[in-house]
Amino acid sequence: MANKKKYPGVEVRKNSIRIVFMYNTARCRETLKGLEVNNVNLKFAANKRASILHEIATGNFDYLSHFPDSKKGLQLTGNRVTMRTVEQAVEHWLLVKQSATANSTHSNYRSKAMTHIVPLFGQLQIDVITKSDLERWIALDLHELCNKTMRF
Repeated sequence: MANKKKYPGVEVRKNSIRIVFMYNTARCRETLKGLEVNNVNLKFAANKRASILHEIATGNFDYLSHFPDSKKGLQLTGNRVTMRTVEQAVEHWLLVKQSATANSTHSNYRSKAMTHIVPLFGQLQIDVITKSDLERWIALDLHELCNKTMRF
């Protein structure tokens, strides 16, 4: 079903879709979990691969943000994601979202992140924040905000 000429770097394997790309001279193959094999999802996979190739070319690729459960990602990155601070992760997320959202939406995301997330968690490493820390923050600090503000 996956026409190699139509979607280069996208492979169909039984009931799953896999994308193939080169990163740091290594051939990487990652299965996109939870996607049925159909034309819409094949096009999605091709677009995701194109986005990854662009991020690699511009030096903004974060393997584990795209594939958090990847053994290859851990091998190639040395689990660098846990060494980042929340502020660094927010900046990376905003950079990724910038190309996928309207300017006003991106500005809104930046404002919310810099007002509500970075002041409290910005200097902490990602791996030290617990679920209970986030639950307490939502219950105590964000209770006055409307649902629309919290949904970004």
